[in-house]
Parts: sequence; C-alpha cells; structure tokens
Amino acid sequence: MNMKSVEMQIALPRTNEAGRIQQDQQQRPLIDQTILAGQNMKTSELERGKSQAMEQSARNKTVKREEDAASGQDKEQRDAEEQQEERDKEKAAKHPFKGRHIDLSL
Repeated sequence: MNMKSVEMQIALPRTNEAGRIQQDQQQRPLIDQTILAGQNMKTSELERGKSQAMEQSARNKTVKREEDAASGQDKEQRDAEEQQEERDKEKAAKHPFKGRHIDLSL
C-alpha cells in the first residue's frame, strides 16, 4: 500500500497516540487492583473499628448489669419512675394543632 506524503504526516503522529492508549489499556488492570486494594484496606479498618466499639459496648453493658444486680431495689424504683414519666409524657404529648380549631370560613 503506497502512502502519499500528506497521509504520512497524519499517520505518524497517530502512532504515538495509539502507543499511549495501548499502554494505558495494559496498565489499567494494575491500577484497578491498586484502587481496590486501597478500598479494601479502608473497609477493613472501618470494620475493625466497629467490632472494637461493639466489644467495648458489650463490656460496658455487662458491667452495668452487674451494678444493677447489686442494687436491685434501686433498679425497681428507677423502672417504676421511668414508667411513670413515660405515662406523663404520653398524656402531655398532644398534637400541636390537630383537633383544636375548625376553619369554617370560605
């Protein structure tokens, strides 16, 4: 295939672009793997932090249960007070505008 000089002027710069594109396509899987590895590291750190927080809260709950068991009477009294407060809140918590006024004007 014979190429004219004008066609050669267009074809030669395109070969450099094609080389760069091919190199990018060859390295793309490596770049993707690197990105995924970084994301996996971040998620594993977050999961590790969550599990530590859950363990800490579980320890706090067991300590609190032991304290509550030691003071059983106080707990019963607190529960009764909390129930009374909940009942009071239910009575006091009325809807701010519903059922108070009826607008009959047209």
